[in-house]
Amino acid sequence: MNALTLLAAPADGPMLGSIGAGGTALVLAAILFFGIRKGGKRKLPPNGALVVAFAAAIFTVVAGGIWAYPSQVVSNILAGITGGSSALGDIGPGAIAIVITVAVWYTDFSAKWCAVWGFVAAVVYGAAGGIWAMPIEIIRTAFASMGL
Repeated sequence: MNALTLLAAPADGPMLGSIGAGGTALVLAAILFFGIRKGGKRKLPPNGALVVAFAAAIFTVVAGGIWAYPSQVVSNILAGITGGSSALGDIGPGAIAIVITVAVWYTDFSAKWCAVWGFVAAVVYGAAGGIWAMPIEIIRTAFASMGL
């Protein structure tokens, strides 16, 4: 075995090596952190922050453990709003999903706020189910096909 053999990547493994759901969540969180902070060389545009945060939320749920805590907080808030004894009446997760979509669509949020809304939207869309869960399944399928 020579140096060239040691440097060559195995042909049968994942292209980026073993990353996992927690690793993917970490990478996406790093992209968000460095992409939306002030003073950086490159900025993540608001729509980009929304999409990256949406994907990050999906992988925090999949990774479980400590990664799932932020999504559990959002889920608990959603349960408080959509609970049967809510002061607002009978509001389902689908209504909250529509309100989030309308807010993001019609408001000019900064990249930081788009990141927050993207994360919240992923959790709410998953709870709403139906057509709202389709983007989540598309992202999961895309990353699974890459071996992540």
